[in-house]
Amino acid sequence: MYRMAHVFLSLDQLGQAQQVAAATAAALELRAKASESTAEARSPYGACQLVLAITAARENERASAYRHLDLARQIAEKVGDGRDGLRHRIRPRKRRHPRCLGRRRPSATPATPSTLARDVDYQALSHERQARHMIDLAAAHAMRRQIGEAIHDLQQAEQLTPELTDAHHCARLVTRDLLQLSGLRPPPELRELAERFGVLP
Repeated sequence: MYRMAHVFLSLDQLGQAQQVAAATAAALELRAKASESTAEARSPYGACQLVLAITAARENERASAYRHLDLARQIAEKVGDGRDGLRHRIRPRKRRHPRCLGRRRPSATPATPSTLARDVDYQALSHERQARHMIDLAAAHAMRRQIGEAIHDLQQAEQLTPELTDAHHCARLVTRDLLQLSGLRPPPELRELAERFGVLP
């Protein structure tokens, strides 16, 4: 069900992704929160909270996104580093990023995703997840009309996983947005990306 939710996310079908993740989280909640619960029970529950945070963020539901992120963080602390046997990438937050640990929240502006992204320790992730991180960061930069930064993020993602990035729905949407923002004379590197992604007008 977790994998299915991610398929819906990749297709930008947020309603279906939210429904699957919410139903799965509800089914797992009692086991995940039990005092004798194991990492194997908690890990998928926390992973579903991350999916729900993503769907809420994409719908601009900031309070809901933070609520699901907080739940995921709580589960990650209980799972512990290196104990995620199901490989859902649920792990405690990194201590060397104090801005992630504070109680203050950034303002609800397009700057928020790119500001938070600086605190993400994504180097330990697989190339696939690093690429997805860069695609999300490109979308955040595109929201702020930072065309050069967004292009650089997409290029980084493509270097990590060319096949995934070239076919990724969100990467294509971001590239289309960048073409529109660039007007009649898009940068050559953007045109090259659009050609590889198959989104040239």
